Amino acid sequence: MSPIFIIGDIHGHYDRLLILLRDAGLIRSNLVWCGADATVCFVGDYVNRGEKGITVMDYIISLELQVQHLEGGGKIIPLLGNHEVVLLAAQRFGNRHDPNIGKSFYDDWRELGAENDLREMTPEHIAWLTHLPAMVLLRNRLVLHADAPFYLQYGTSIEGVNQRFETLMRSYDPLVFSNWLRDFAGHLAFWGEDGTHQAREFLRVFGGTQIIHGHTTIQTMTEQQPDYILSPLVYAENLCVNVDGAVGHGGKGFVYRLPDD
Repeated sequence: MSPIFIIGDIHGHYDRLLILLRDAGLIRSNLVWCGADATVCFVGDYVNRGEKGITVMDYIISLELQVQHLEGGGKIIPLLGNHEVVLLAAQRFGNRHDPNIGKSFYDDWRELGAENDLREMTPEHIAWLTHLPAMVLLRNRLVLHADAPFYLQYGTSIEGVNQRFETLMRSYDPLVFSNWLRDFAGHLAFWGEDGTHQAREFLRVFGGTQIIHGHTTIQTMTEQQPDYILSPLVYAENLCVNVDGAVGHGGKGFVYRLPDD
């Protein structure tokens, strides 16, 4: 059975990403893919907090191209995170007022962003971001960026939500982005007793036996220091797996390999 790996929020930490991929046996020291028929799914949040968000995006794009030109059957699946939406909103709307947060789109991004991300983003990056899916089903696991309930408001199938996200990414209406970012900012939807019920409903609608997500750091949920977070957090009666290893807060991160069912 071909292995499947999930990588959490990288947040501009390019060097850490390379270490994770090398240690998992997915790339060589010269950064060339050696993962054979492996699937690697990134859950989003490639930018902000770290200084090399665009470099992270460029490298993931290069991995996609490498794998496409090989006959090993490998696959790279990058998902869309909310920080990519924040970056695009800053680029598209700049100093226009965001009514949901009471500041400009640019100021919202600047609080967490790296100046070079916005400066280095090209039309090619925007085109790539526009086509990133919101969620994917891998070996009967539902993989998405956020532990937030809003996906249910954007569709009742994986295909429907993905199409809705692509439509939103093409919008030039600042209110559309403002409302989307407000919804995308939700956290901890599956945490606690009520969260377990929500996770079951989520899986009933979209399919799968387990939700795998990033967005909320494991540090937030367990109060562990980032350096000690080296594996995913399984919770909600085994219905959810959090893979956000707090790389954006100084953590080492990890690569999660799905069990071979």
